[in-house]
Amino acid sequence: MKPAPPPNPLTYPQALTPFSYELFKKPTAEYRGCPLWAWNTELDKDALIRQIGYLELMGFGGFHMHVRTGLDTKYMGKEFMHIVKTCVDVAEQKGMMACLYDDDRWPSGVAGGKVVEKNQDFKAKHILFTTTPYGQGHKASCSPSSAAACRSENGYLLARYAVTLNPGDGTLKAYREINRIPDPYNPRERLAPDETIWLAYVETNPPSEWFNGQTYVDALNPKAIKKFIDTTHNKYKEAVGDSFGTTVPCIFTDEPQFATKTRLSSPFAKEDLFIPWTSDLPDTFHAKYYHGAAYAHGAGPLIAWLPELFWNLENGRPSTVRYRFHDHVCERFVSAFMDQLGGWCKDNNIFLNGHMMEEPTLESQTHSLGEAMRCYRNMSLPGIDLLSDMVEYNTVKQASSVARQNGIRGCMSELYGCTHWDFTFEGHKGCGDWQAALGITFRVPHLAWASMAGEAKRDYPASINYQSPWYREYGYVEDHFARVGVAMTRGRPVTRVAVVHPIESYWLVSGPGNDPGNQMGERDKKFLELTNWLLHGLIDFDFLSESLLPDQKVDVKRKQLLVGQCAYEAVIVPNLLTIRSTTLKILEKFAAAGGKVIVASNRPELVDAKPANDYVLTTDDSNTVPWNRSDILESVEDFVDLEIKTTGSLDPPKTLLYQMRQDGDERFVFICNTDRNNGVDTQVYLRGRWEVELLDTLSGESKMLDTRLGHASEKCRYAFTNFGYRFEGCASILLRLVPSEKSVRVTTKLQSKPVDFRDPPPFGRGLGHPSLDTLRVPMPVSVNLYGVDLVEEGARHSGLNVLMLDYARYWLNGDKTSSHVQEILALNNELLDLFDLPRKGMAWRQPWTISPVEREPKALVSLEFQFMSDFDVTRTTYLAFELAPGTVVSLNGEYLMSGAKESIWCRERLAVEQGDWFVDEAITTIAIPGGVIQYGKNTLLLSGPFGVLTPIERVYILGDFKVDPAKELRPQTLARAKIRPYNEQSVWIRPGLTLRPGLTSRDGLASVDWGNIADQGLPFYVGNLTYHCGFYLLQRSKVVLSIPGFFSPVLTVEWGRDENRKRGHVAFQPRTLDLGVLDAGDHHLSITAYGNRYNAFGHVHTPDWMTNCWPDAWRTQGWAWTEDYNVRPVGILDAPKVMIKAVGSRDDELKAVAKRPVSPSPRAPSPVESVHWEFMNRRCGGLLPSSSHDKETSGPSGLESSDDPRVLTPSGSGDNPSSGRGSWPRFVTPPDSLLELRASSELSDYDQCMKVHHLVHEARNRLHQLWDVLRVPDEERRQFQPYTCAVFNATLLGLHEIEIARLRRLVPSA
Repeated sequence: MKPAPPPNPLTYPQALTPFSYELFKKPTAEYRGCPLWAWNTELDKDALIRQIGYLELMGFGGFHMHVRTGLDTKYMGKEFMHIVKTCVDVAEQKGMMACLYDDDRWPSGVAGGKVVEKNQDFKAKHILFTTTPYGQGHKASCSPSSAAACRSENGYLLARYAVTLNPGDGTLKAYREINRIPDPYNPRERLAPDETIWLAYVETNPPSEWFNGQTYVDALNPKAIKKFIDTTHNKYKEAVGDSFGTTVPCIFTDEPQFATKTRLSSPFAKEDLFIPWTSDLPDTFHAKYYHGAAYAHGAGPLIAWLPELFWNLENGRPSTVRYRFHDHVCERFVSAFMDQLGGWCKDNNIFLNGHMMEEPTLESQTHSLGEAMRCYRNMSLPGIDLLSDMVEYNTVKQASSVARQNGIRGCMSELYGCTHWDFTFEGHKGCGDWQAALGITFRVPHLAWASMAGEAKRDYPASINYQSPWYREYGYVEDHFARVGVAMTRGRPVTRVAVVHPIESYWLVSGPGNDPGNQMGERDKKFLELTNWLLHGLIDFDFLSESLLPDQKVDVKRKQLLVGQCAYEAVIVPNLLTIRSTTLKILEKFAAAGGKVIVASNRPELVDAKPANDYVLTTDDSNTVPWNRSDILESVEDFVDLEIKTTGSLDPPKTLLYQMRQDGDERFVFICNTDRNNGVDTQVYLRGRWEVELLDTLSGESKMLDTRLGHASEKCRYAFTNFGYRFEGCASILLRLVPSEKSVRVTTKLQSKPVDFRDPPPFGRGLGHPSLDTLRVPMPVSVNLYGVDLVEEGARHSGLNVLMLDYARYWLNGDKTSSHVQEILALNNELLDLFDLPRKGMAWRQPWTISPVEREPKALVSLEFQFMSDFDVTRTTYLAFELAPGTVVSLNGEYLMSGAKESIWCRERLAVEQGDWFVDEAITTIAIPGGVIQYGKNTLLLSGPFGVLTPIERVYILGDFKVDPAKELRPQTLARAKIRPYNEQSVWIRPGLTLRPGLTSRDGLASVDWGNIADQGLPFYVGNLTYHCGFYLLQRSKVVLSIPGFFSPVLTVEWGRDENRKRGHVAFQPRTLDLGVLDAGDHHLSITAYGNRYNAFGHVHTPDWMTNCWPDAWRTQGWAWTEDYNVRPVGILDAPKVMIKAVGSRDDELKAVAKRPVSPSPRAPSPVESVHWEFMNRRCGGLLPSSSHDKETSGPSGLESSDDPRVLTPSGSGDNPSSGRGSWPRFVTPPDSLLELRASSELSDYDQCMKVHHLVHEARNRLHQLWDVLRVPDEERRQFQPYTCAVFNATLLGLHEIEIARLRRLVPSA
């Protein structure tokens, strides 16, 4: 007997074993994301193996091998399949999952054009319904990457109709089918004055470059889809079938579809309309609904009554034909496509995952699918996609409802598409959290590019792969979701409420755009409203699909409606217009057994789209409620398992979502805050008596919470376990509930005191990010910035700034005249047009289909770029560009490389091996020797052969300079930016680092301060920044770092010394990091702000309002284009703060301050000391602010020894820091901090200045802590003007030391 295969990892077999803390701490691959890994170039086995390692490093559990635009290896060919097998083998060695993708790009079904190439009858078909005969209409352009129909005039006439509309409301008064060939002698051909001829043509779309010169497939035709399976799925089975169900757990199908149904903009409009079609649709329509009536092929009810699909009937009468058409097309599509794929996958031990299209609204489902939920009935892992950072609760709920009812532990989501390069970790978490709360367990991030070559870099960025500078940190996000998945795949969902899905009622009202009574708009609005009310009212629910219900093993037991693997205690019927008779019988039986059927608003007027009034939905009239939030929530309040109220208020927060799962006697609860900016203090009530354990998904740690027993409200009949918790913006918590008592019913003998939900929380604010409030510090202390590194781990040219060149002009074949100046992608399209080559953009033919003859060069092209320089660059810089065979590069007449093909190939290979590339291995770097870039105008020339695949892209100069984009650009300005040297005097330094004048970023630190680096000479820099900073502690203290303002996907912080070095992340609200308890003394931090690639690779010439990204967003024109560089902010905007709380009592704080050594007693300065101080004051430049130093000083120290208030009392403070004048300490000898400068007297003047800079910051830190200890008012702090002085010299340091000494005298002695 053949042994049973091992369980598919996506069945989550470990969920059947006892909960494991080790698994929670380190989740295995099946709980982790598997991104769409975009194979978008000529595939290189070694490069792909490297990238699998990168994906593993990022915390992913695997990948989907997904063909995208740019593939230059024959799809499904021998080499392609060999590489697939290699990737599967590597994944198996690493314990990862290698998931398949079922087509060349999307939508699925054509196998890169192979299905229809030799089977023309398999082309997608549609009906063109029009008043304009063939030959008289305009052939519109089709959507290149979908099955959406357009007028092609390549078909045949199916039928002609004479249509009469009511003149008032445009409803259908009468219609009749007439001869297809006009016959002037036939009386039936004579039209009444109010009749209009409408024509129905059967067509296919014209060929599309997106489908490699073919069309989309007829997804209603079972034979066509069988050919698709034979061409794709069986080929994969031959190559890697032995890994199906294990290393290869699933195959992804992407947006299968049919021709989109269109509607009239108004009933009187005369425009082209489209509906999906297949050759035998009239036959199967008749067999399904009219099997007893006579029928002739090519005639029948569907063709005869076709106009009812487009116009509403008189007096609001429903059209049964319209209802049945939507139902039948959906069934044909699902049975032909989804059921066949699902059946093949089941037979071959592999899961079918993926998603449909246009799922979120009733309108979008109707015109694109008919019904979304029906599509999931045979999917092993139903899924959705979510483009951009949007919220679509209904999209997820539809898929997760079917998954739950079918007993599937999870659901898939393709997410993060179109979010762009600057999408943050907070965005990743926030977008993923609400989906996890609604049942998503298998995350498929979009996209991880294999390459950024050519058009690939504009394929809906960002690339969630090694090209993103934060890729090594992404495990922080991935670990969080994997840990959530460990818990939320266990057991079964606790869902007591079901909602009958209203899609079939929408079919009946889907008519012309005048929408009588706003039926379409209102029904879609209520569809969204009900979901929001229930979910944010913390009522989890599932949708019931009326088409699926009869086959879902439905039963009624103990007042519960059993649907598949789910049990419901209440069913909401949401303002339906029609209900199926099968659904009605089930609900009537459920209500008769004591189940609760709630009719929200009006009960259905129709049964099976026909009038019917003699039925009873509910036995209790009180279960009919008006359509408003409060009444609907009140109707289901008996089925509440979780209640959360805002602390100190009766109101529940309206931004929380949750999911609860029953796992034996235990439960797991996941709650998230969908508001990413605002936190809320809450009281959480869990139905039952529980011991509550908080599982920290960011750290993998756990702790028991202090809870108490009580009631959520006076009406509540059940005991609730209560605790307080603050949900920060974008926060989430994962709870494990272990029963503390068996009974949850509150009796009169219950001794526990009920909890008032307005009470404060019984314990702090939970795990996660530290709360600043708990430190009770009157004023936070700013950290001192020592310097900033430009860094990017793993990049050979780390630390170099970037100059982007994206405007050029060109010459052909050595011509003396050049083109006009234009942006580089527009220039590329102009060249393609010139040689009659297809433009690049959103949809173009795959390179693997282009023959060697078509690849031949058409001409020699020279590109000229220019930039300005404020200095002669003496150090080596680098040119980064996409290297095409035969390219010759020169700068200011100096040749940087030849165009020999062999040398190009060798250089490419060497570049990859040595890391001589910028951002992506396809963007090569070559050295520009010192002295080539000169003061003034610099001209870069790239010359080489030009053909259909030649990359004409932006180029970049990498070096030690700052960049200033030009202002007030003219259209023909070629040099659009200049470089300038770093400002030596503004360079910052960290302690212990010796720097020299002429500092460069590779030697140490760039001249960057807090704030947007794009305004500091780094507008195109796209790497990371490490801020070196520090602070001083007077005594051992608990420290929390706060960095509220930054533009960075994520920050990492390193602190501590040597073996005690620690590391943490700052990514989510409240943007703090607990540094723990630190000893007294200096503490240094390294804060790395991770960058993104937008400012060098984004669509920087679009206006601010264009936030979405798609391939053609880089080629906008007119009002959607700007000549300026609209770069986005990057960096830490404001100085971070440290919140300090001394470990011990306040007396301990005061004693520690009092014990700190005071400066020595005044003595006569030595000649060296006097000269040294005056030398430093003179050499470091500075004069004191006029308010405290406006005349020649009388002593060698630079300070007067008199009582002159201008010098010694700038704040007017006395012995009491809050009182008036008093005596100040007077120094004849410089303080200890200045004596430190003697030990470094051998340093250069520059280094001496840097030393003073550090000592002033250290003194300010000590001063700030004294102010805090003595509780000096803010107003008096501001009066000490030296604290804000920006001229750093010995005199400024002396003023700080004087103020410190004065304040120490005020601290009570020990």
